[in-house]
Amino acid sequence: FLRSFETGNDITREEVGELKNVGTPEELQIVRGSYKYKDPEGNEIVVTYTADENGFVPQGAHFPVPPAIPQEILEALAKNAEEEAKLSEAERAEIDTGRYGYIPIISENFDLNPVDNSYNFNYVTGDGSERHEVGAIENTGTPVEGTAVQGSYLYTAPDGTPVSVNYVADSFGYQPVGPNIHPAIIKAV
Repeated sequence: FLRSFETGNDITREEVGELKNVGTPEELQIVRGSYKYKDPEGNEIVVTYTADENGFVPQGAHFPVPPAIPQEILEALAKNAEEEAKLSEAERAEIDTGRYGYIPIISENFDLNPVDNSYNFNYVTGDGSERHEVGAIENTGTPVEGTAVQGSYLYTAPDGTPVSVNYVADSFGYQPVGPNIHPAIIKAV
């Protein structure tokens, strides 16, 4: 199909559609098009798009651009991929049942206060791992209502290093603090 129109106030749209893989179970319609209009400030907005097996994919110069990923994070991701690439398929599929066996819960507690919608919980496991958290609704009844959480967790890494993290999660996002967290990761979140 081919479809296009233009309005008296300079809004335009053009679209072309066709079938792909006709007569097969993978048959689907592919659409390519664009539309144009002026925003309230008089700027021309142009959007081009495709819609196919990858979904609706719009593009336009006015779309926001995400911030660059910090170099430290890119290097860590590259190192992780490099280390994983060294493993054989069997090594990647192997599960160390000794390390990931059953660990009992030594103590646990969960309290919910329905009056103010606050909660708190904690638990301790047989391997010494712990987690503690308290949370409550903040700014109740306003457009910025949300949950504010404070907590901590503690565990021992596979290399024997104790890992301790304190955190706050609120309208400013997740904010972890701890000696084991790389400063670049803290800066990124």
